[in-house]
Amino acid sequence: MLEIDIFEQQGRFITDRVSEVDLNVHFTPDAHFRPRLEVDVSADFHTWAMEWQEGRIDWYLDGERLHTYHGPTPPERMFILLALFQYSGWIGEIDPQMPYPRDFEIDYVRVYQRDEC
Repeated sequence: MLEIDIFEQQGRFITDRVSEVDLNVHFTPDAHFRPRLEVDVSADFHTWAMEWQEGRIDWYLDGERLHTYHGPTPPERMFILLALFQYSGWIGEIDPQMPYPRDFEIDYVRVYQRDEC
C-alpha cells in the first residue's frame, strides 16, 4: 500500500497517547514518526504542509519543520484524501457516550507542483 500521511490523529483527546499526531510513509517499514507537539491542534486552525521530492519528504506545522524522511519515495502519482471516520481496533473501542457532531473542519487545501516535475 502506498500512503503518505501529512497528519493522522487517532483517539478522543489530544493529551492521550493514542491521540498524538502521526506522520507516516506507509510504503516502507521505517518511516513512522510521532512528534511531540507544543500546541493543541484541536484548539484552532493550523497550517499543515508536506514537501515531497525524490528521496526526501518534509512535514511542517505552521511553517516549522517537524520531521524529514530520507529514503525511497514512490514514483507513482498520488491523490489527496481528507477524511474523518470512526474506527474500533488497536486504538480502542468507540465510546458511545461521546457527543455528536464530531467535526473535522478544513478551511482550505492548496497543492503546488515544482517546475521540474
